[in-house]
Formats: sequence, C-alpha cells, structure tokens
Amino acid sequence: MPMKTPQFWYRKDGERAPFLEYFADGLAPVYQKLHRWNISRQSPYKAEMPVICVGGAVAGGSGKTPVAQALMALVLREGLAKNPAFLTRGYGGRSELMYVADADADDVRAEECGDEALLLAEIAPVIVAKDRATGAKLAAEDGVDLLIMDDGLQNNTLAKDLCVLVVDGVAGFGNGKTIPAGPLREPVASILPRVDACIVIGGEAPKSLNHSNVLTATTETIYKDKLKRVLAFAGLGRPEKFFEALRSAGVNVVGGISFADHHPYSEHEINVLKSEAEHLDAALVTTKKDMVRLKALGLDKGIQVADLTLTFDDEAGVLALLKETLS
Repeated sequence: MPMKTPQFWYRKDGERAPFLEYFADGLAPVYQKLHRWNISRQSPYKAEMPVICVGGAVAGGSGKTPVAQALMALVLREGLAKNPAFLTRGYGGRSELMYVADADADDVRAEECGDEALLLAEIAPVIVAKDRATGAKLAAEDGVDLLIMDDGLQNNTLAKDLCVLVVDGVAGFGNGKTIPAGPLREPVASILPRVDACIVIGGEAPKSLNHSNVLTATTETIYKDKLKRVLAFAGLGRPEKFFEALRSAGVNVVGGISFADHHPYSEHEINVLKSEAEHLDAALVTTKKDMVRLKALGLDKGIQVADLTLTFDDEAGVLALLKETLS
C-alpha cells in the first residue's frame, strides 16, 4: 500500500522539526548505504538506441512525467526520431514487461502497467519494464530508435545518453535530508555530476542546485468551469500542489482531500467523496493521473478532471540539448 508523504519532509524554514524527523535522521545513513551497495551491483547495459533519462532527486511529486511528455512532443514535432518510445518501470502495475501502444486499448489497464504509463501512451508507445535493460532490448526488437525514460536516475542497469534532473521550484528539495528523514533519494551533491541539465518547474531554483545548465518550465492547470465550487482530491506525492494549482487558476476550491501517491481507490472511498461533494454543493475534481486508475476500476462516473500542461520557457535551449544528444 502506498504511503503518504510525511509532512515534515517539506516543513518550512524555521518550523520546529518533529520527534519523528530526529528519529528518521538515524536511519537515513543506513538507507543511503544500502542504496550505494545496490547501485554498485548494477552493470549498465548499452542500448541500441539513444536513451534520455528524465529523473528526480526526491521521492514523488517533482513533475518528471509532464517533462517526459513535453520532451517527447518536441521530438515528434521536430522529427528527431522516427519511432520513439517511452520506458517506465510502471510503478503500481503488476506487469514485469509489456508494450503499451494505445492508452485507450480495451486490454490495457492501470493495474497492469501503472497509471503513468497510460498518461505517456497518449503521446507515444510505452515499454513497461521492471528491469530497464530488458525493456531496452524489447524496444530494439520493436524498431524503437529513441527511448525517453520516465524516472530511473537512481537506476544503473541502463546506460543513459542524456540525463535531465527535474526539480519543483516551489517545494525544492524539502528539508534537504535523505529518505526517511527527508524526500531526497540521495544527496543533491551526488546527483548533480551525473546530470546534463536541470529543469526547474515554477518558483525558483534551490540554492543547492549548483549546475551549469539550468532550464525552466511553466505548468498550467486547466479547469474550464471556474464558476463551480470544487471539491478536489488527488493521490500524488504532494496533493497540496494540485489544490494550490487549481486555486492559482482561479478555481473555487472549497476542499482538498489527499491520498498517497498511486493510491488504489476503493468504491467506498469514492462514494464518500461523492457524498461530501454533494453536501458542499461542489463538483468532484481530480487529476488526469488519478482518473486513469479510477477508469480502470469503473469508478470514474460523476468525477471531472483538471488537466495540466507544461511548456519550456526556453524551448530553443531544450531543443538544442536534444539535437546535440541525437546528432
């Protein structure tokens, strides 16, 4: 069962650290030691096609999937590859290895491939593989000439030709500590030498993001009926980010209910949400990512979606980076 992001991970400067954070401080070095040991055991496989990795420093909520989608859109628009595809672990899905060519196919379900795979498949085919090297081999068999990997910066089983670090400019790196004391998968200082560029979404780049190639991006949350009262809910790394995005877009959010990232909704939970929305005389609204899970369970009726779009502020700079990698 997915766990909610601890609130103290993103406590503000000056806020007193809770006892749980002090307790987790003692476990963080153990987690990092195990992480380094696991990486040391991995031998990167060199794929037959270029591999672009879109990764994050924190556990969930940085915006990796929207950036991967936007990069693929640029690749397709500019004709930089003839048969590109996404590669993803398929978090939350049961399948070890599968090819998703169409998000709307009758035999494709979020419980098999994960919710993010279905979002990616709206733009280009997706290879879901727990083992990234195996996924790259399947891609070669299918004639894929470019892989954009959604997540995987902390995975060393597949060699990358371009690594992009995605950072939420509002939340940054939280309290700056590593799991379980904070949201960082590993120290920022150990990540930066391995990435070719950083993309900061909204806000400002964290002070510790000392990199020579920092690009920025802007997101827009789209919900057309702004006259409606809205009860929002989301199962994300940071659901509050979705609620605030709605408010910033001028939506009258009368309540926000948070679930863990990739939360497997039950019929009872959805019925409770619908009853609460009716009580508040509000529309029940969620994210596109949550909706693909709800559809798979047949629980989407009566729920609306607020979509999200991402644009690169310096599209020419991003395009130059892609062309340099693929030339």
